[in-house]
Amino acid sequence: MFDSLIWHQFHFMRPWWLLTFIPFTWLIFQRWQHDAQNEQWQKLLPAHLLAALTVGDNGWKKQLPLKILTIVIAVSIIICAGPTWQRQSSPFGEDKSPVMIVMDVSQSMLQTDTAPSRLSRTKQKVEDLLTMRDGGRTGLIVYAGSAHLALPLTQDIDIYKPLLNAVTPKIMPRDGKFAEYALPLVEQQFASNQRDNAQPTDASNTDTSKTNTSEQVTQDPPASIAGTVVLFTDGMGANTVEAFQQYFKDSPHQLLVVAVGNLDKPSDIPLDNNGLQTLTKASNGKLKMLTVDNQDMEWVNSQINRHMQLSLDSALPWQDMGYYLVFVVALLFLLWFRSGWLVQWCMAGMLVLGAFSPNTAEASDWHFADIWMTADQQGQWYFNQEDYMTAAERFADPMWKGIALYSADDYKAAHAYFMRVDSDQALFNAASALAHSREYVAARNLYDALLAHNDAFPNAQHNRDVLQGIIDNINMQSESQANTENETSRELGDAPKTADGADEQVAKELVLEEALTAEQLLQDEALNARWMQRVQADPARFLSTKFNLQLNQTNQLNQAKEAE
Repeated sequence: MFDSLIWHQFHFMRPWWLLTFIPFTWLIFQRWQHDAQNEQWQKLLPAHLLAALTVGDNGWKKQLPLKILTIVIAVSIIICAGPTWQRQSSPFGEDKSPVMIVMDVSQSMLQTDTAPSRLSRTKQKVEDLLTMRDGGRTGLIVYAGSAHLALPLTQDIDIYKPLLNAVTPKIMPRDGKFAEYALPLVEQQFASNQRDNAQPTDASNTDTSKTNTSEQVTQDPPASIAGTVVLFTDGMGANTVEAFQQYFKDSPHQLLVVAVGNLDKPSDIPLDNNGLQTLTKASNGKLKMLTVDNQDMEWVNSQINRHMQLSLDSALPWQDMGYYLVFVVALLFLLWFRSGWLVQWCMAGMLVLGAFSPNTAEASDWHFADIWMTADQQGQWYFNQEDYMTAAERFADPMWKGIALYSADDYKAAHAYFMRVDSDQALFNAASALAHSREYVAARNLYDALLAHNDAFPNAQHNRDVLQGIIDNINMQSESQANTENETSRELGDAPKTADGADEQVAKELVLEEALTAEQLLQDEALNARWMQRVQADPARFLSTKFNLQLNQTNQLNQAKEAE
């Protein structure tokens, strides 16, 4: 199906050829009138005599070759008119379109319905895409409850692999699933790329000592190159659709969404395919399911190149697409005079009908109730009937989906959906879900975060005190946890952590290094060397520290604005 961009650019290169339809239509009309007059006498004869006296086919098969010739002439006129909707590729062009990869690193990306996990497969697909782009400028943004620039636009793909291996949900400073927080970073990178392309260059750079500043010649800045945002995710937050719709409404950039997950395999947090379809439709984007081969990334790369070619240079000549119809005309001519061609046309018609048959996967997602009620209305009906799992499947709103899962005692999945809503109530619900999952430490930390933002939230302080009492009670009975490693004070691992353990000591030099500022690192060569050695040895720690600092700076700026 043609998309809106193709329909917008569709036209005929030689439209005057369409005027030949006027005499051609007149000839067809005259021929029809002549046949109608010749058939008047046939109405006077009985049917049994008419069948014995006439020779040849009757009905729709009558003069069928002439009808086929009419189609051939009509298609030939269209070929001569030169239909087109895209420009020719430049023989000197190369892919300079910037691409920002936005990667979901939330907890749901650890689901294993796509082996070995959704996040691992996403990393593999990113590496495949970088290899296909062959030097195109590509940046990386990771997000969960906050979004961070992991790598700015660059052509050096060798530095991607260690960073991709280090990206996990553990390094993210805040839990959640808010892709909309990546949009300001995307715009910042595309704007920076445009400024880099528009920088003036010296016309004589072979001997700068002999060139006066006043004699330097600058080149005109190039036209704006539209970029592409490739979003790898398995779902979205409550405000994601609205934010993406607002951003891409007047943006020259395109959105490609890669749905990470497998609808055919069970999962605690299923792929939100309907929500991603809504996102792409609202943002004028395109959606592609993750595949086991390279078909998905080949599609992404072709869409990147196509978007770049359509927006790069309007001076390129249009490509005549009518040549492809020549094969249709040739086939009609070949079959026109051969015996048995009618059977072959029936086979071709069956193939065409089969190609346009509905997709079984799409049909399975449809319900009769979709005609009368929205997804949330259906979910509310099942929720009122206390069929909470079916309600969770029908709900589109992440908050209500989480409430339904919470009511169905699926606290792990409920927590994941609550963290997709950026509100105090959602944070309170997520902490409650963790508490029911016996994740007492994580639940207490969420209550602390909520109270730091809103210390008057109902029941938050009470629940936090109850959890702290449970943790203290467990700590008193778990003295064996006193000598844990430094990392366990911060990384919970896969198993639920029901208590802190005994008081844990963190190396002072570790705290000092994480508190260093950029100015201190630049002024002290020894500290700079130690820091760089640590970054190379453990990029995950570097990214975690970087993201935490960025989030703290953002929170401080927001607090300062609110104070004003």
